[in-house]
Amino acid sequence: MMKPTARETAQGVGVEDGVNDDGELQDVNIETTSANENDVAVAVQQQHISRRWTGWIVLFVASLVSIIALTLGRPKDTSAQKWAKWIVSLSIVFSFGAIICYHFARAVFLSGPPELALSGIALILWCIGLPIIMNPSNSIAVGYTQIVNGNMYIASWVCFFSIFFVVGDLLSEVYGFNIVATVRPRLQDRNGKWYTLVAT
Repeated sequence: MMKPTARETAQGVGVEDGVNDDGELQDVNIETTSANENDVAVAVQQQHISRRWTGWIVLFVASLVSIIALTLGRPKDTSAQKWAKWIVSLSIVFSFGAIICYHFARAVFLSGPPELALSGIALILWCIGLPIIMNPSNSIAVGYTQIVNGNMYIASWVCFFSIFFVVGDLLSEVYGFNIVATVRPRLQDRNGKWYTLVAT
């Protein structure tokens, strides 16, 4: 009776890499490695989705606080206040829409063009709205000497940073772009220049 070869033995025990040039069994299983890599990729994606879900929730709640702070105890609205209300109202609609999509349209919305477009528009809105709200001449959140609406002041900053976080996390997941790593050296360099200026 003939003794089975190393290759036949490898096939019998289910090792898919076969044998090497010396006829010895190789212990690396390609399918197991691929499965592990897929599990890691899925876990990383779920972390991104969970973080963005939290970001959308925070944006929605902070936007509600902002619209309440803008509405209550206000006399006749100025042009700047009307702009602020429009921006906050759209922020509520966008964040609520994202929350609904996270529940009922995950396959279409998550990590895709719809979420990227919605978060991008929301970020643009807050890049426009935050300077209006923080302009002391408008007296919406701050005046020239003091904070005139503390709830609006805090909530608007929370809105801006939450949507900034959502966009940054989405870009990191989809394109591998790390906003923090890109911005931090510039901020540190700018701070260094300011420290030098103050010291001199």
